[in-house]
Amino acid sequence: MEEKILEKIQKLIALQEDAKDKGSLEESANAAAKVQALLLKHNLDMEQVNGHSKEEVILKTISGKGIGWNKRQGKWVHSLYNGICTHNFGKLVLGTGWDKEEVKLHIMAEKSNLEVIEYLGYTLTQKILNLQSIAWRKYSGSDLKGTFRRGYLQGATLGILSKLREQREAAIEANDQVAGLVLVKSKKVEEFTEEQFPNLRKDKGSSTKASDAAIGMGFRDGRAQDINAGVGQGTAKGELNG
Repeated sequence: MEEKILEKIQKLIALQEDAKDKGSLEESANAAAKVQALLLKHNLDMEQVNGHSKEEVILKTISGKGIGWNKRQGKWVHSLYNGICTHNFGKLVLGTGWDKEEVKLHIMAEKSNLEVIEYLGYTLTQKILNLQSIAWRKYSGSDLKGTFRRGYLQGATLGILSKLREQREAAIEANDQVAGLVLVKSKKVEEFTEEQFPNLRKDKGSSTKASDAAIGMGFRDGRAQDINAGVGQGTAKGELNG
């Protein structure tokens, strides 16, 4: 039975690499997510799939400029990526570019998880920005655009993260071995992070005025998104519907 599962996983990995070579990030991330789901379901790891070749944690750095980050309203992007990393066995550390204005997102995870994090992060960021624009056009309240925007983006992020958290809890409840797997993988990523960023400080955070009404609207829209992305599973459908 295990040999058949391993064979299926290896075919998915081949599909993932082929899709990536062709530039189809959605198909590649979808295959990677299915790999993670099978590993969890059958209590396997990539070392078994690779013939005991250990899968290492790697670092990928992306620029905040390409995903909607700006100085006043980028906090929600940090929260979103941080949550996605947490629920897909990854770790996020923020940094800056040479000019101190460009925010860098340092993402650490095993290769298969990293691809899911990248895909979900970019797709959900663009989805939230689009939903915010639609919500503002329909809004008839008294809040200024900037106040509404900050509230909506914050609320939508909270809605999505609450759904991811529920999926993680459901995965742990369905398989008591998942909790142990979470601890093992989390420790592995934490140790790698400490090696890469030995002087890491915790972000104290900051607050700016945001619309309570917009937070509520954003939260409802975020919760309404179809995100099949539980613990290490990425998106099994390869799409996000609202």
